[in-house]
Amino acid sequence: MMNFVDWIEHPDHGFNVREVWDDEKGKWVGPGKMRLQPFQRRIFQHCLSVDEDGRFPYETLLLSMPKKSGKTAIAAAIEAWYAEQLPPESYLYCIANDEEQAEGLVMGDIRYHSKELGYRTLAKEVQYPNGTVIKALAQSYKSVAGTRHAMTVWDELWGYTSEQSRRAWD
Repeated sequence: MMNFVDWIEHPDHGFNVREVWDDEKGKWVGPGKMRLQPFQRRIFQHCLSVDEDGRFPYETLLLSMPKKSGKTAIAAAIEAWYAEQLPPESYLYCIANDEEQAEGLVMGDIRYHSKELGYRTLAKEVQYPNGTVIKALAQSYKSVAGTRHAMTVWDELWGYTSEQSRRAWD
């Protein structure tokens, strides 16, 4: 499995974004591939690489950064990377407080990236050529309880109470 940092920086892979920041010009320059800052490289190199047994060092990661610093795009990139690295016909979920939010921010970035690659995109899901699916869900969605999903990405986690989180998968 290619780790996240290598995937982001690889010329044949990476994550497509609507706007790329040009450090030299000090402005947004249009569509391109996501670039990580040095501190992000160090963190993700450690957290999103598997060991010789194919295991990640952590089962849960919590990404917290200031507003407007790219959290949404990074979450989308991590989910897209994992979808491309998994065995065929895997399932990943993008979960948010409500249906509108679930289909919005993170899923919007995943859809943009996927359209650039020619993958099938729908309002609530992206279908990869190998049968892997990323699906948007509201946190109260019950029909996926007990599924064998490979990853869940939760958007705007601050909006959940512990009671809501517990009930979400009952």
